[in-house]
Amino acid sequence: FFLSAGPEGLEVEEGYLTWLALPGGGQAKLGKFRADFGKFNRTHPPETPFADRPLAAEIWLGGEGLAISGVSASILIPNPANLYWDVIAQVGAAPDSLESPVFGPERREDVLALGRTSVFIPFGESIDLNLGVSYANARSNPALRADGERAQLGAADLTLRWKNPRRSIYRSLLVQVELLGGRGSADGAPTRGGGYGYAVYQFARQWKAGARVDRSDAPGGGDRANGALALLQYQPSEFSTLSLQLRRVHDRTSDTDRDAAFFKWTFNIGPHGAHPY
Repeated sequence: FFLSAGPEGLEVEEGYLTWLALPGGGQAKLGKFRADFGKFNRTHPPETPFADRPLAAEIWLGGEGLAISGVSASILIPNPANLYWDVIAQVGAAPDSLESPVFGPERREDVLALGRTSVFIPFGESIDLNLGVSYANARSNPALRADGERAQLGAADLTLRWKNPRRSIYRSLLVQVELLGGRGSADGAPTRGGGYGYAVYQFARQWKAGARVDRSDAPGGGDRANGALALLQYQPSEFSTLSLQLRRVHDRTSDTDRDAAFFKWTFNIGPHGAHPY
């Protein structure tokens, strides 16, 4: 269970049961969980490098990301190259229109169906690459019904990691790019979308620097925006991280800029579960 406390009280962000050894090598979980849509959505906001969310992730998936209350099943696909290649299928209740900019169920039988596949490709002992594609389909938000009764979202993501095992505490690099787009099911419904890319480089044992660029349309053809963010991160121990971040968002519709500065402090107490790769 993952709980969060805020102005509205205590909230269950995730709570599920997991079966790790199903017949055929599959796994499953039942409950409320973050949807396996794209790459960034799978991680809780406080555990990402940023104090905010990329524009495309926030505009299309909501401020807290896309979550599902239902069932998830995954299996590894055998392949001649012996790569780690998984397929995930998830079905459950979609978030309501107040939580999701794209989806908005009206009846209990309105469900969200989601699929994802990704492959992990190692390049020697220092570099590895992860490629993934995702698709989600559910009843659309009432504000988007002109585009069709059901909304569709697709995403493609790439993650590159470099870490020399002989100097892993001093140097590392993480690069991630994600593109997403959506459309209604009506004939001729326009395709809209966005994306982001970022890099975080470790240049000393306790220091990292990073940058992110964003670009996104809005569901339904609303305002469009670009963004850029720079960060400097200091990690005094494995249990604590401090980060100073500067961000600029340019609204292309009104031709205006919005600037913000963030100070982010993340700390852990006690054992901490593994992150998804």
